[in-house]
Amino acid sequence: VINAEGREIDSTVTNMENPADIKQLMVLEEWFFDKKHSRLDVRIIGICPIYMGYDQITSRLVKRRLFWIRYEDVRQALATHEAFNSFNDAQRISFEDLMLQRRFNGYIVAESNVYDDRSINQYKMGPAQIYEAERIKNEIFNFEQDLWEY
Repeated sequence: VINAEGREIDSTVTNMENPADIKQLMVLEEWFFDKKHSRLDVRIIGICPIYMGYDQITSRLVKRRLFWIRYEDVRQALATHEAFNSFNDAQRISFEDLMLQRRFNGYIVAESNVYDDRSINQYKMGPAQIYEAERIKNEIFNFEQDLWEY
């Protein structure tokens, strides 16, 4: 692997996480207004697998971001692998369909702002984080609804 200075460094992985311990994905999205089609749209920029394991030293559950990968770099692989739904075997969809049709549940953890894109957990604690995420979600929803006059 070549580092930022342009020198080659050793990239041997000594401690590999079990893929079964990856329970969540963090998705980086960009919401934007498409003037040409007059609609609010979303673009997936990157995906980060979240490792969830048990730390034997502290006896606690550990959540750790492993790495970020650009969505465009894995899009072909997601399009060729099938997402299994045990409740509906008649409709077969790929992981790309699952992402683009937004068939996942999530919550907002950060938004672009004048405070250098800080995360919600840096300025809200506990249940207030959930309320702040809902406020941001409602703000996006209201922006889209206010685009139209009836």
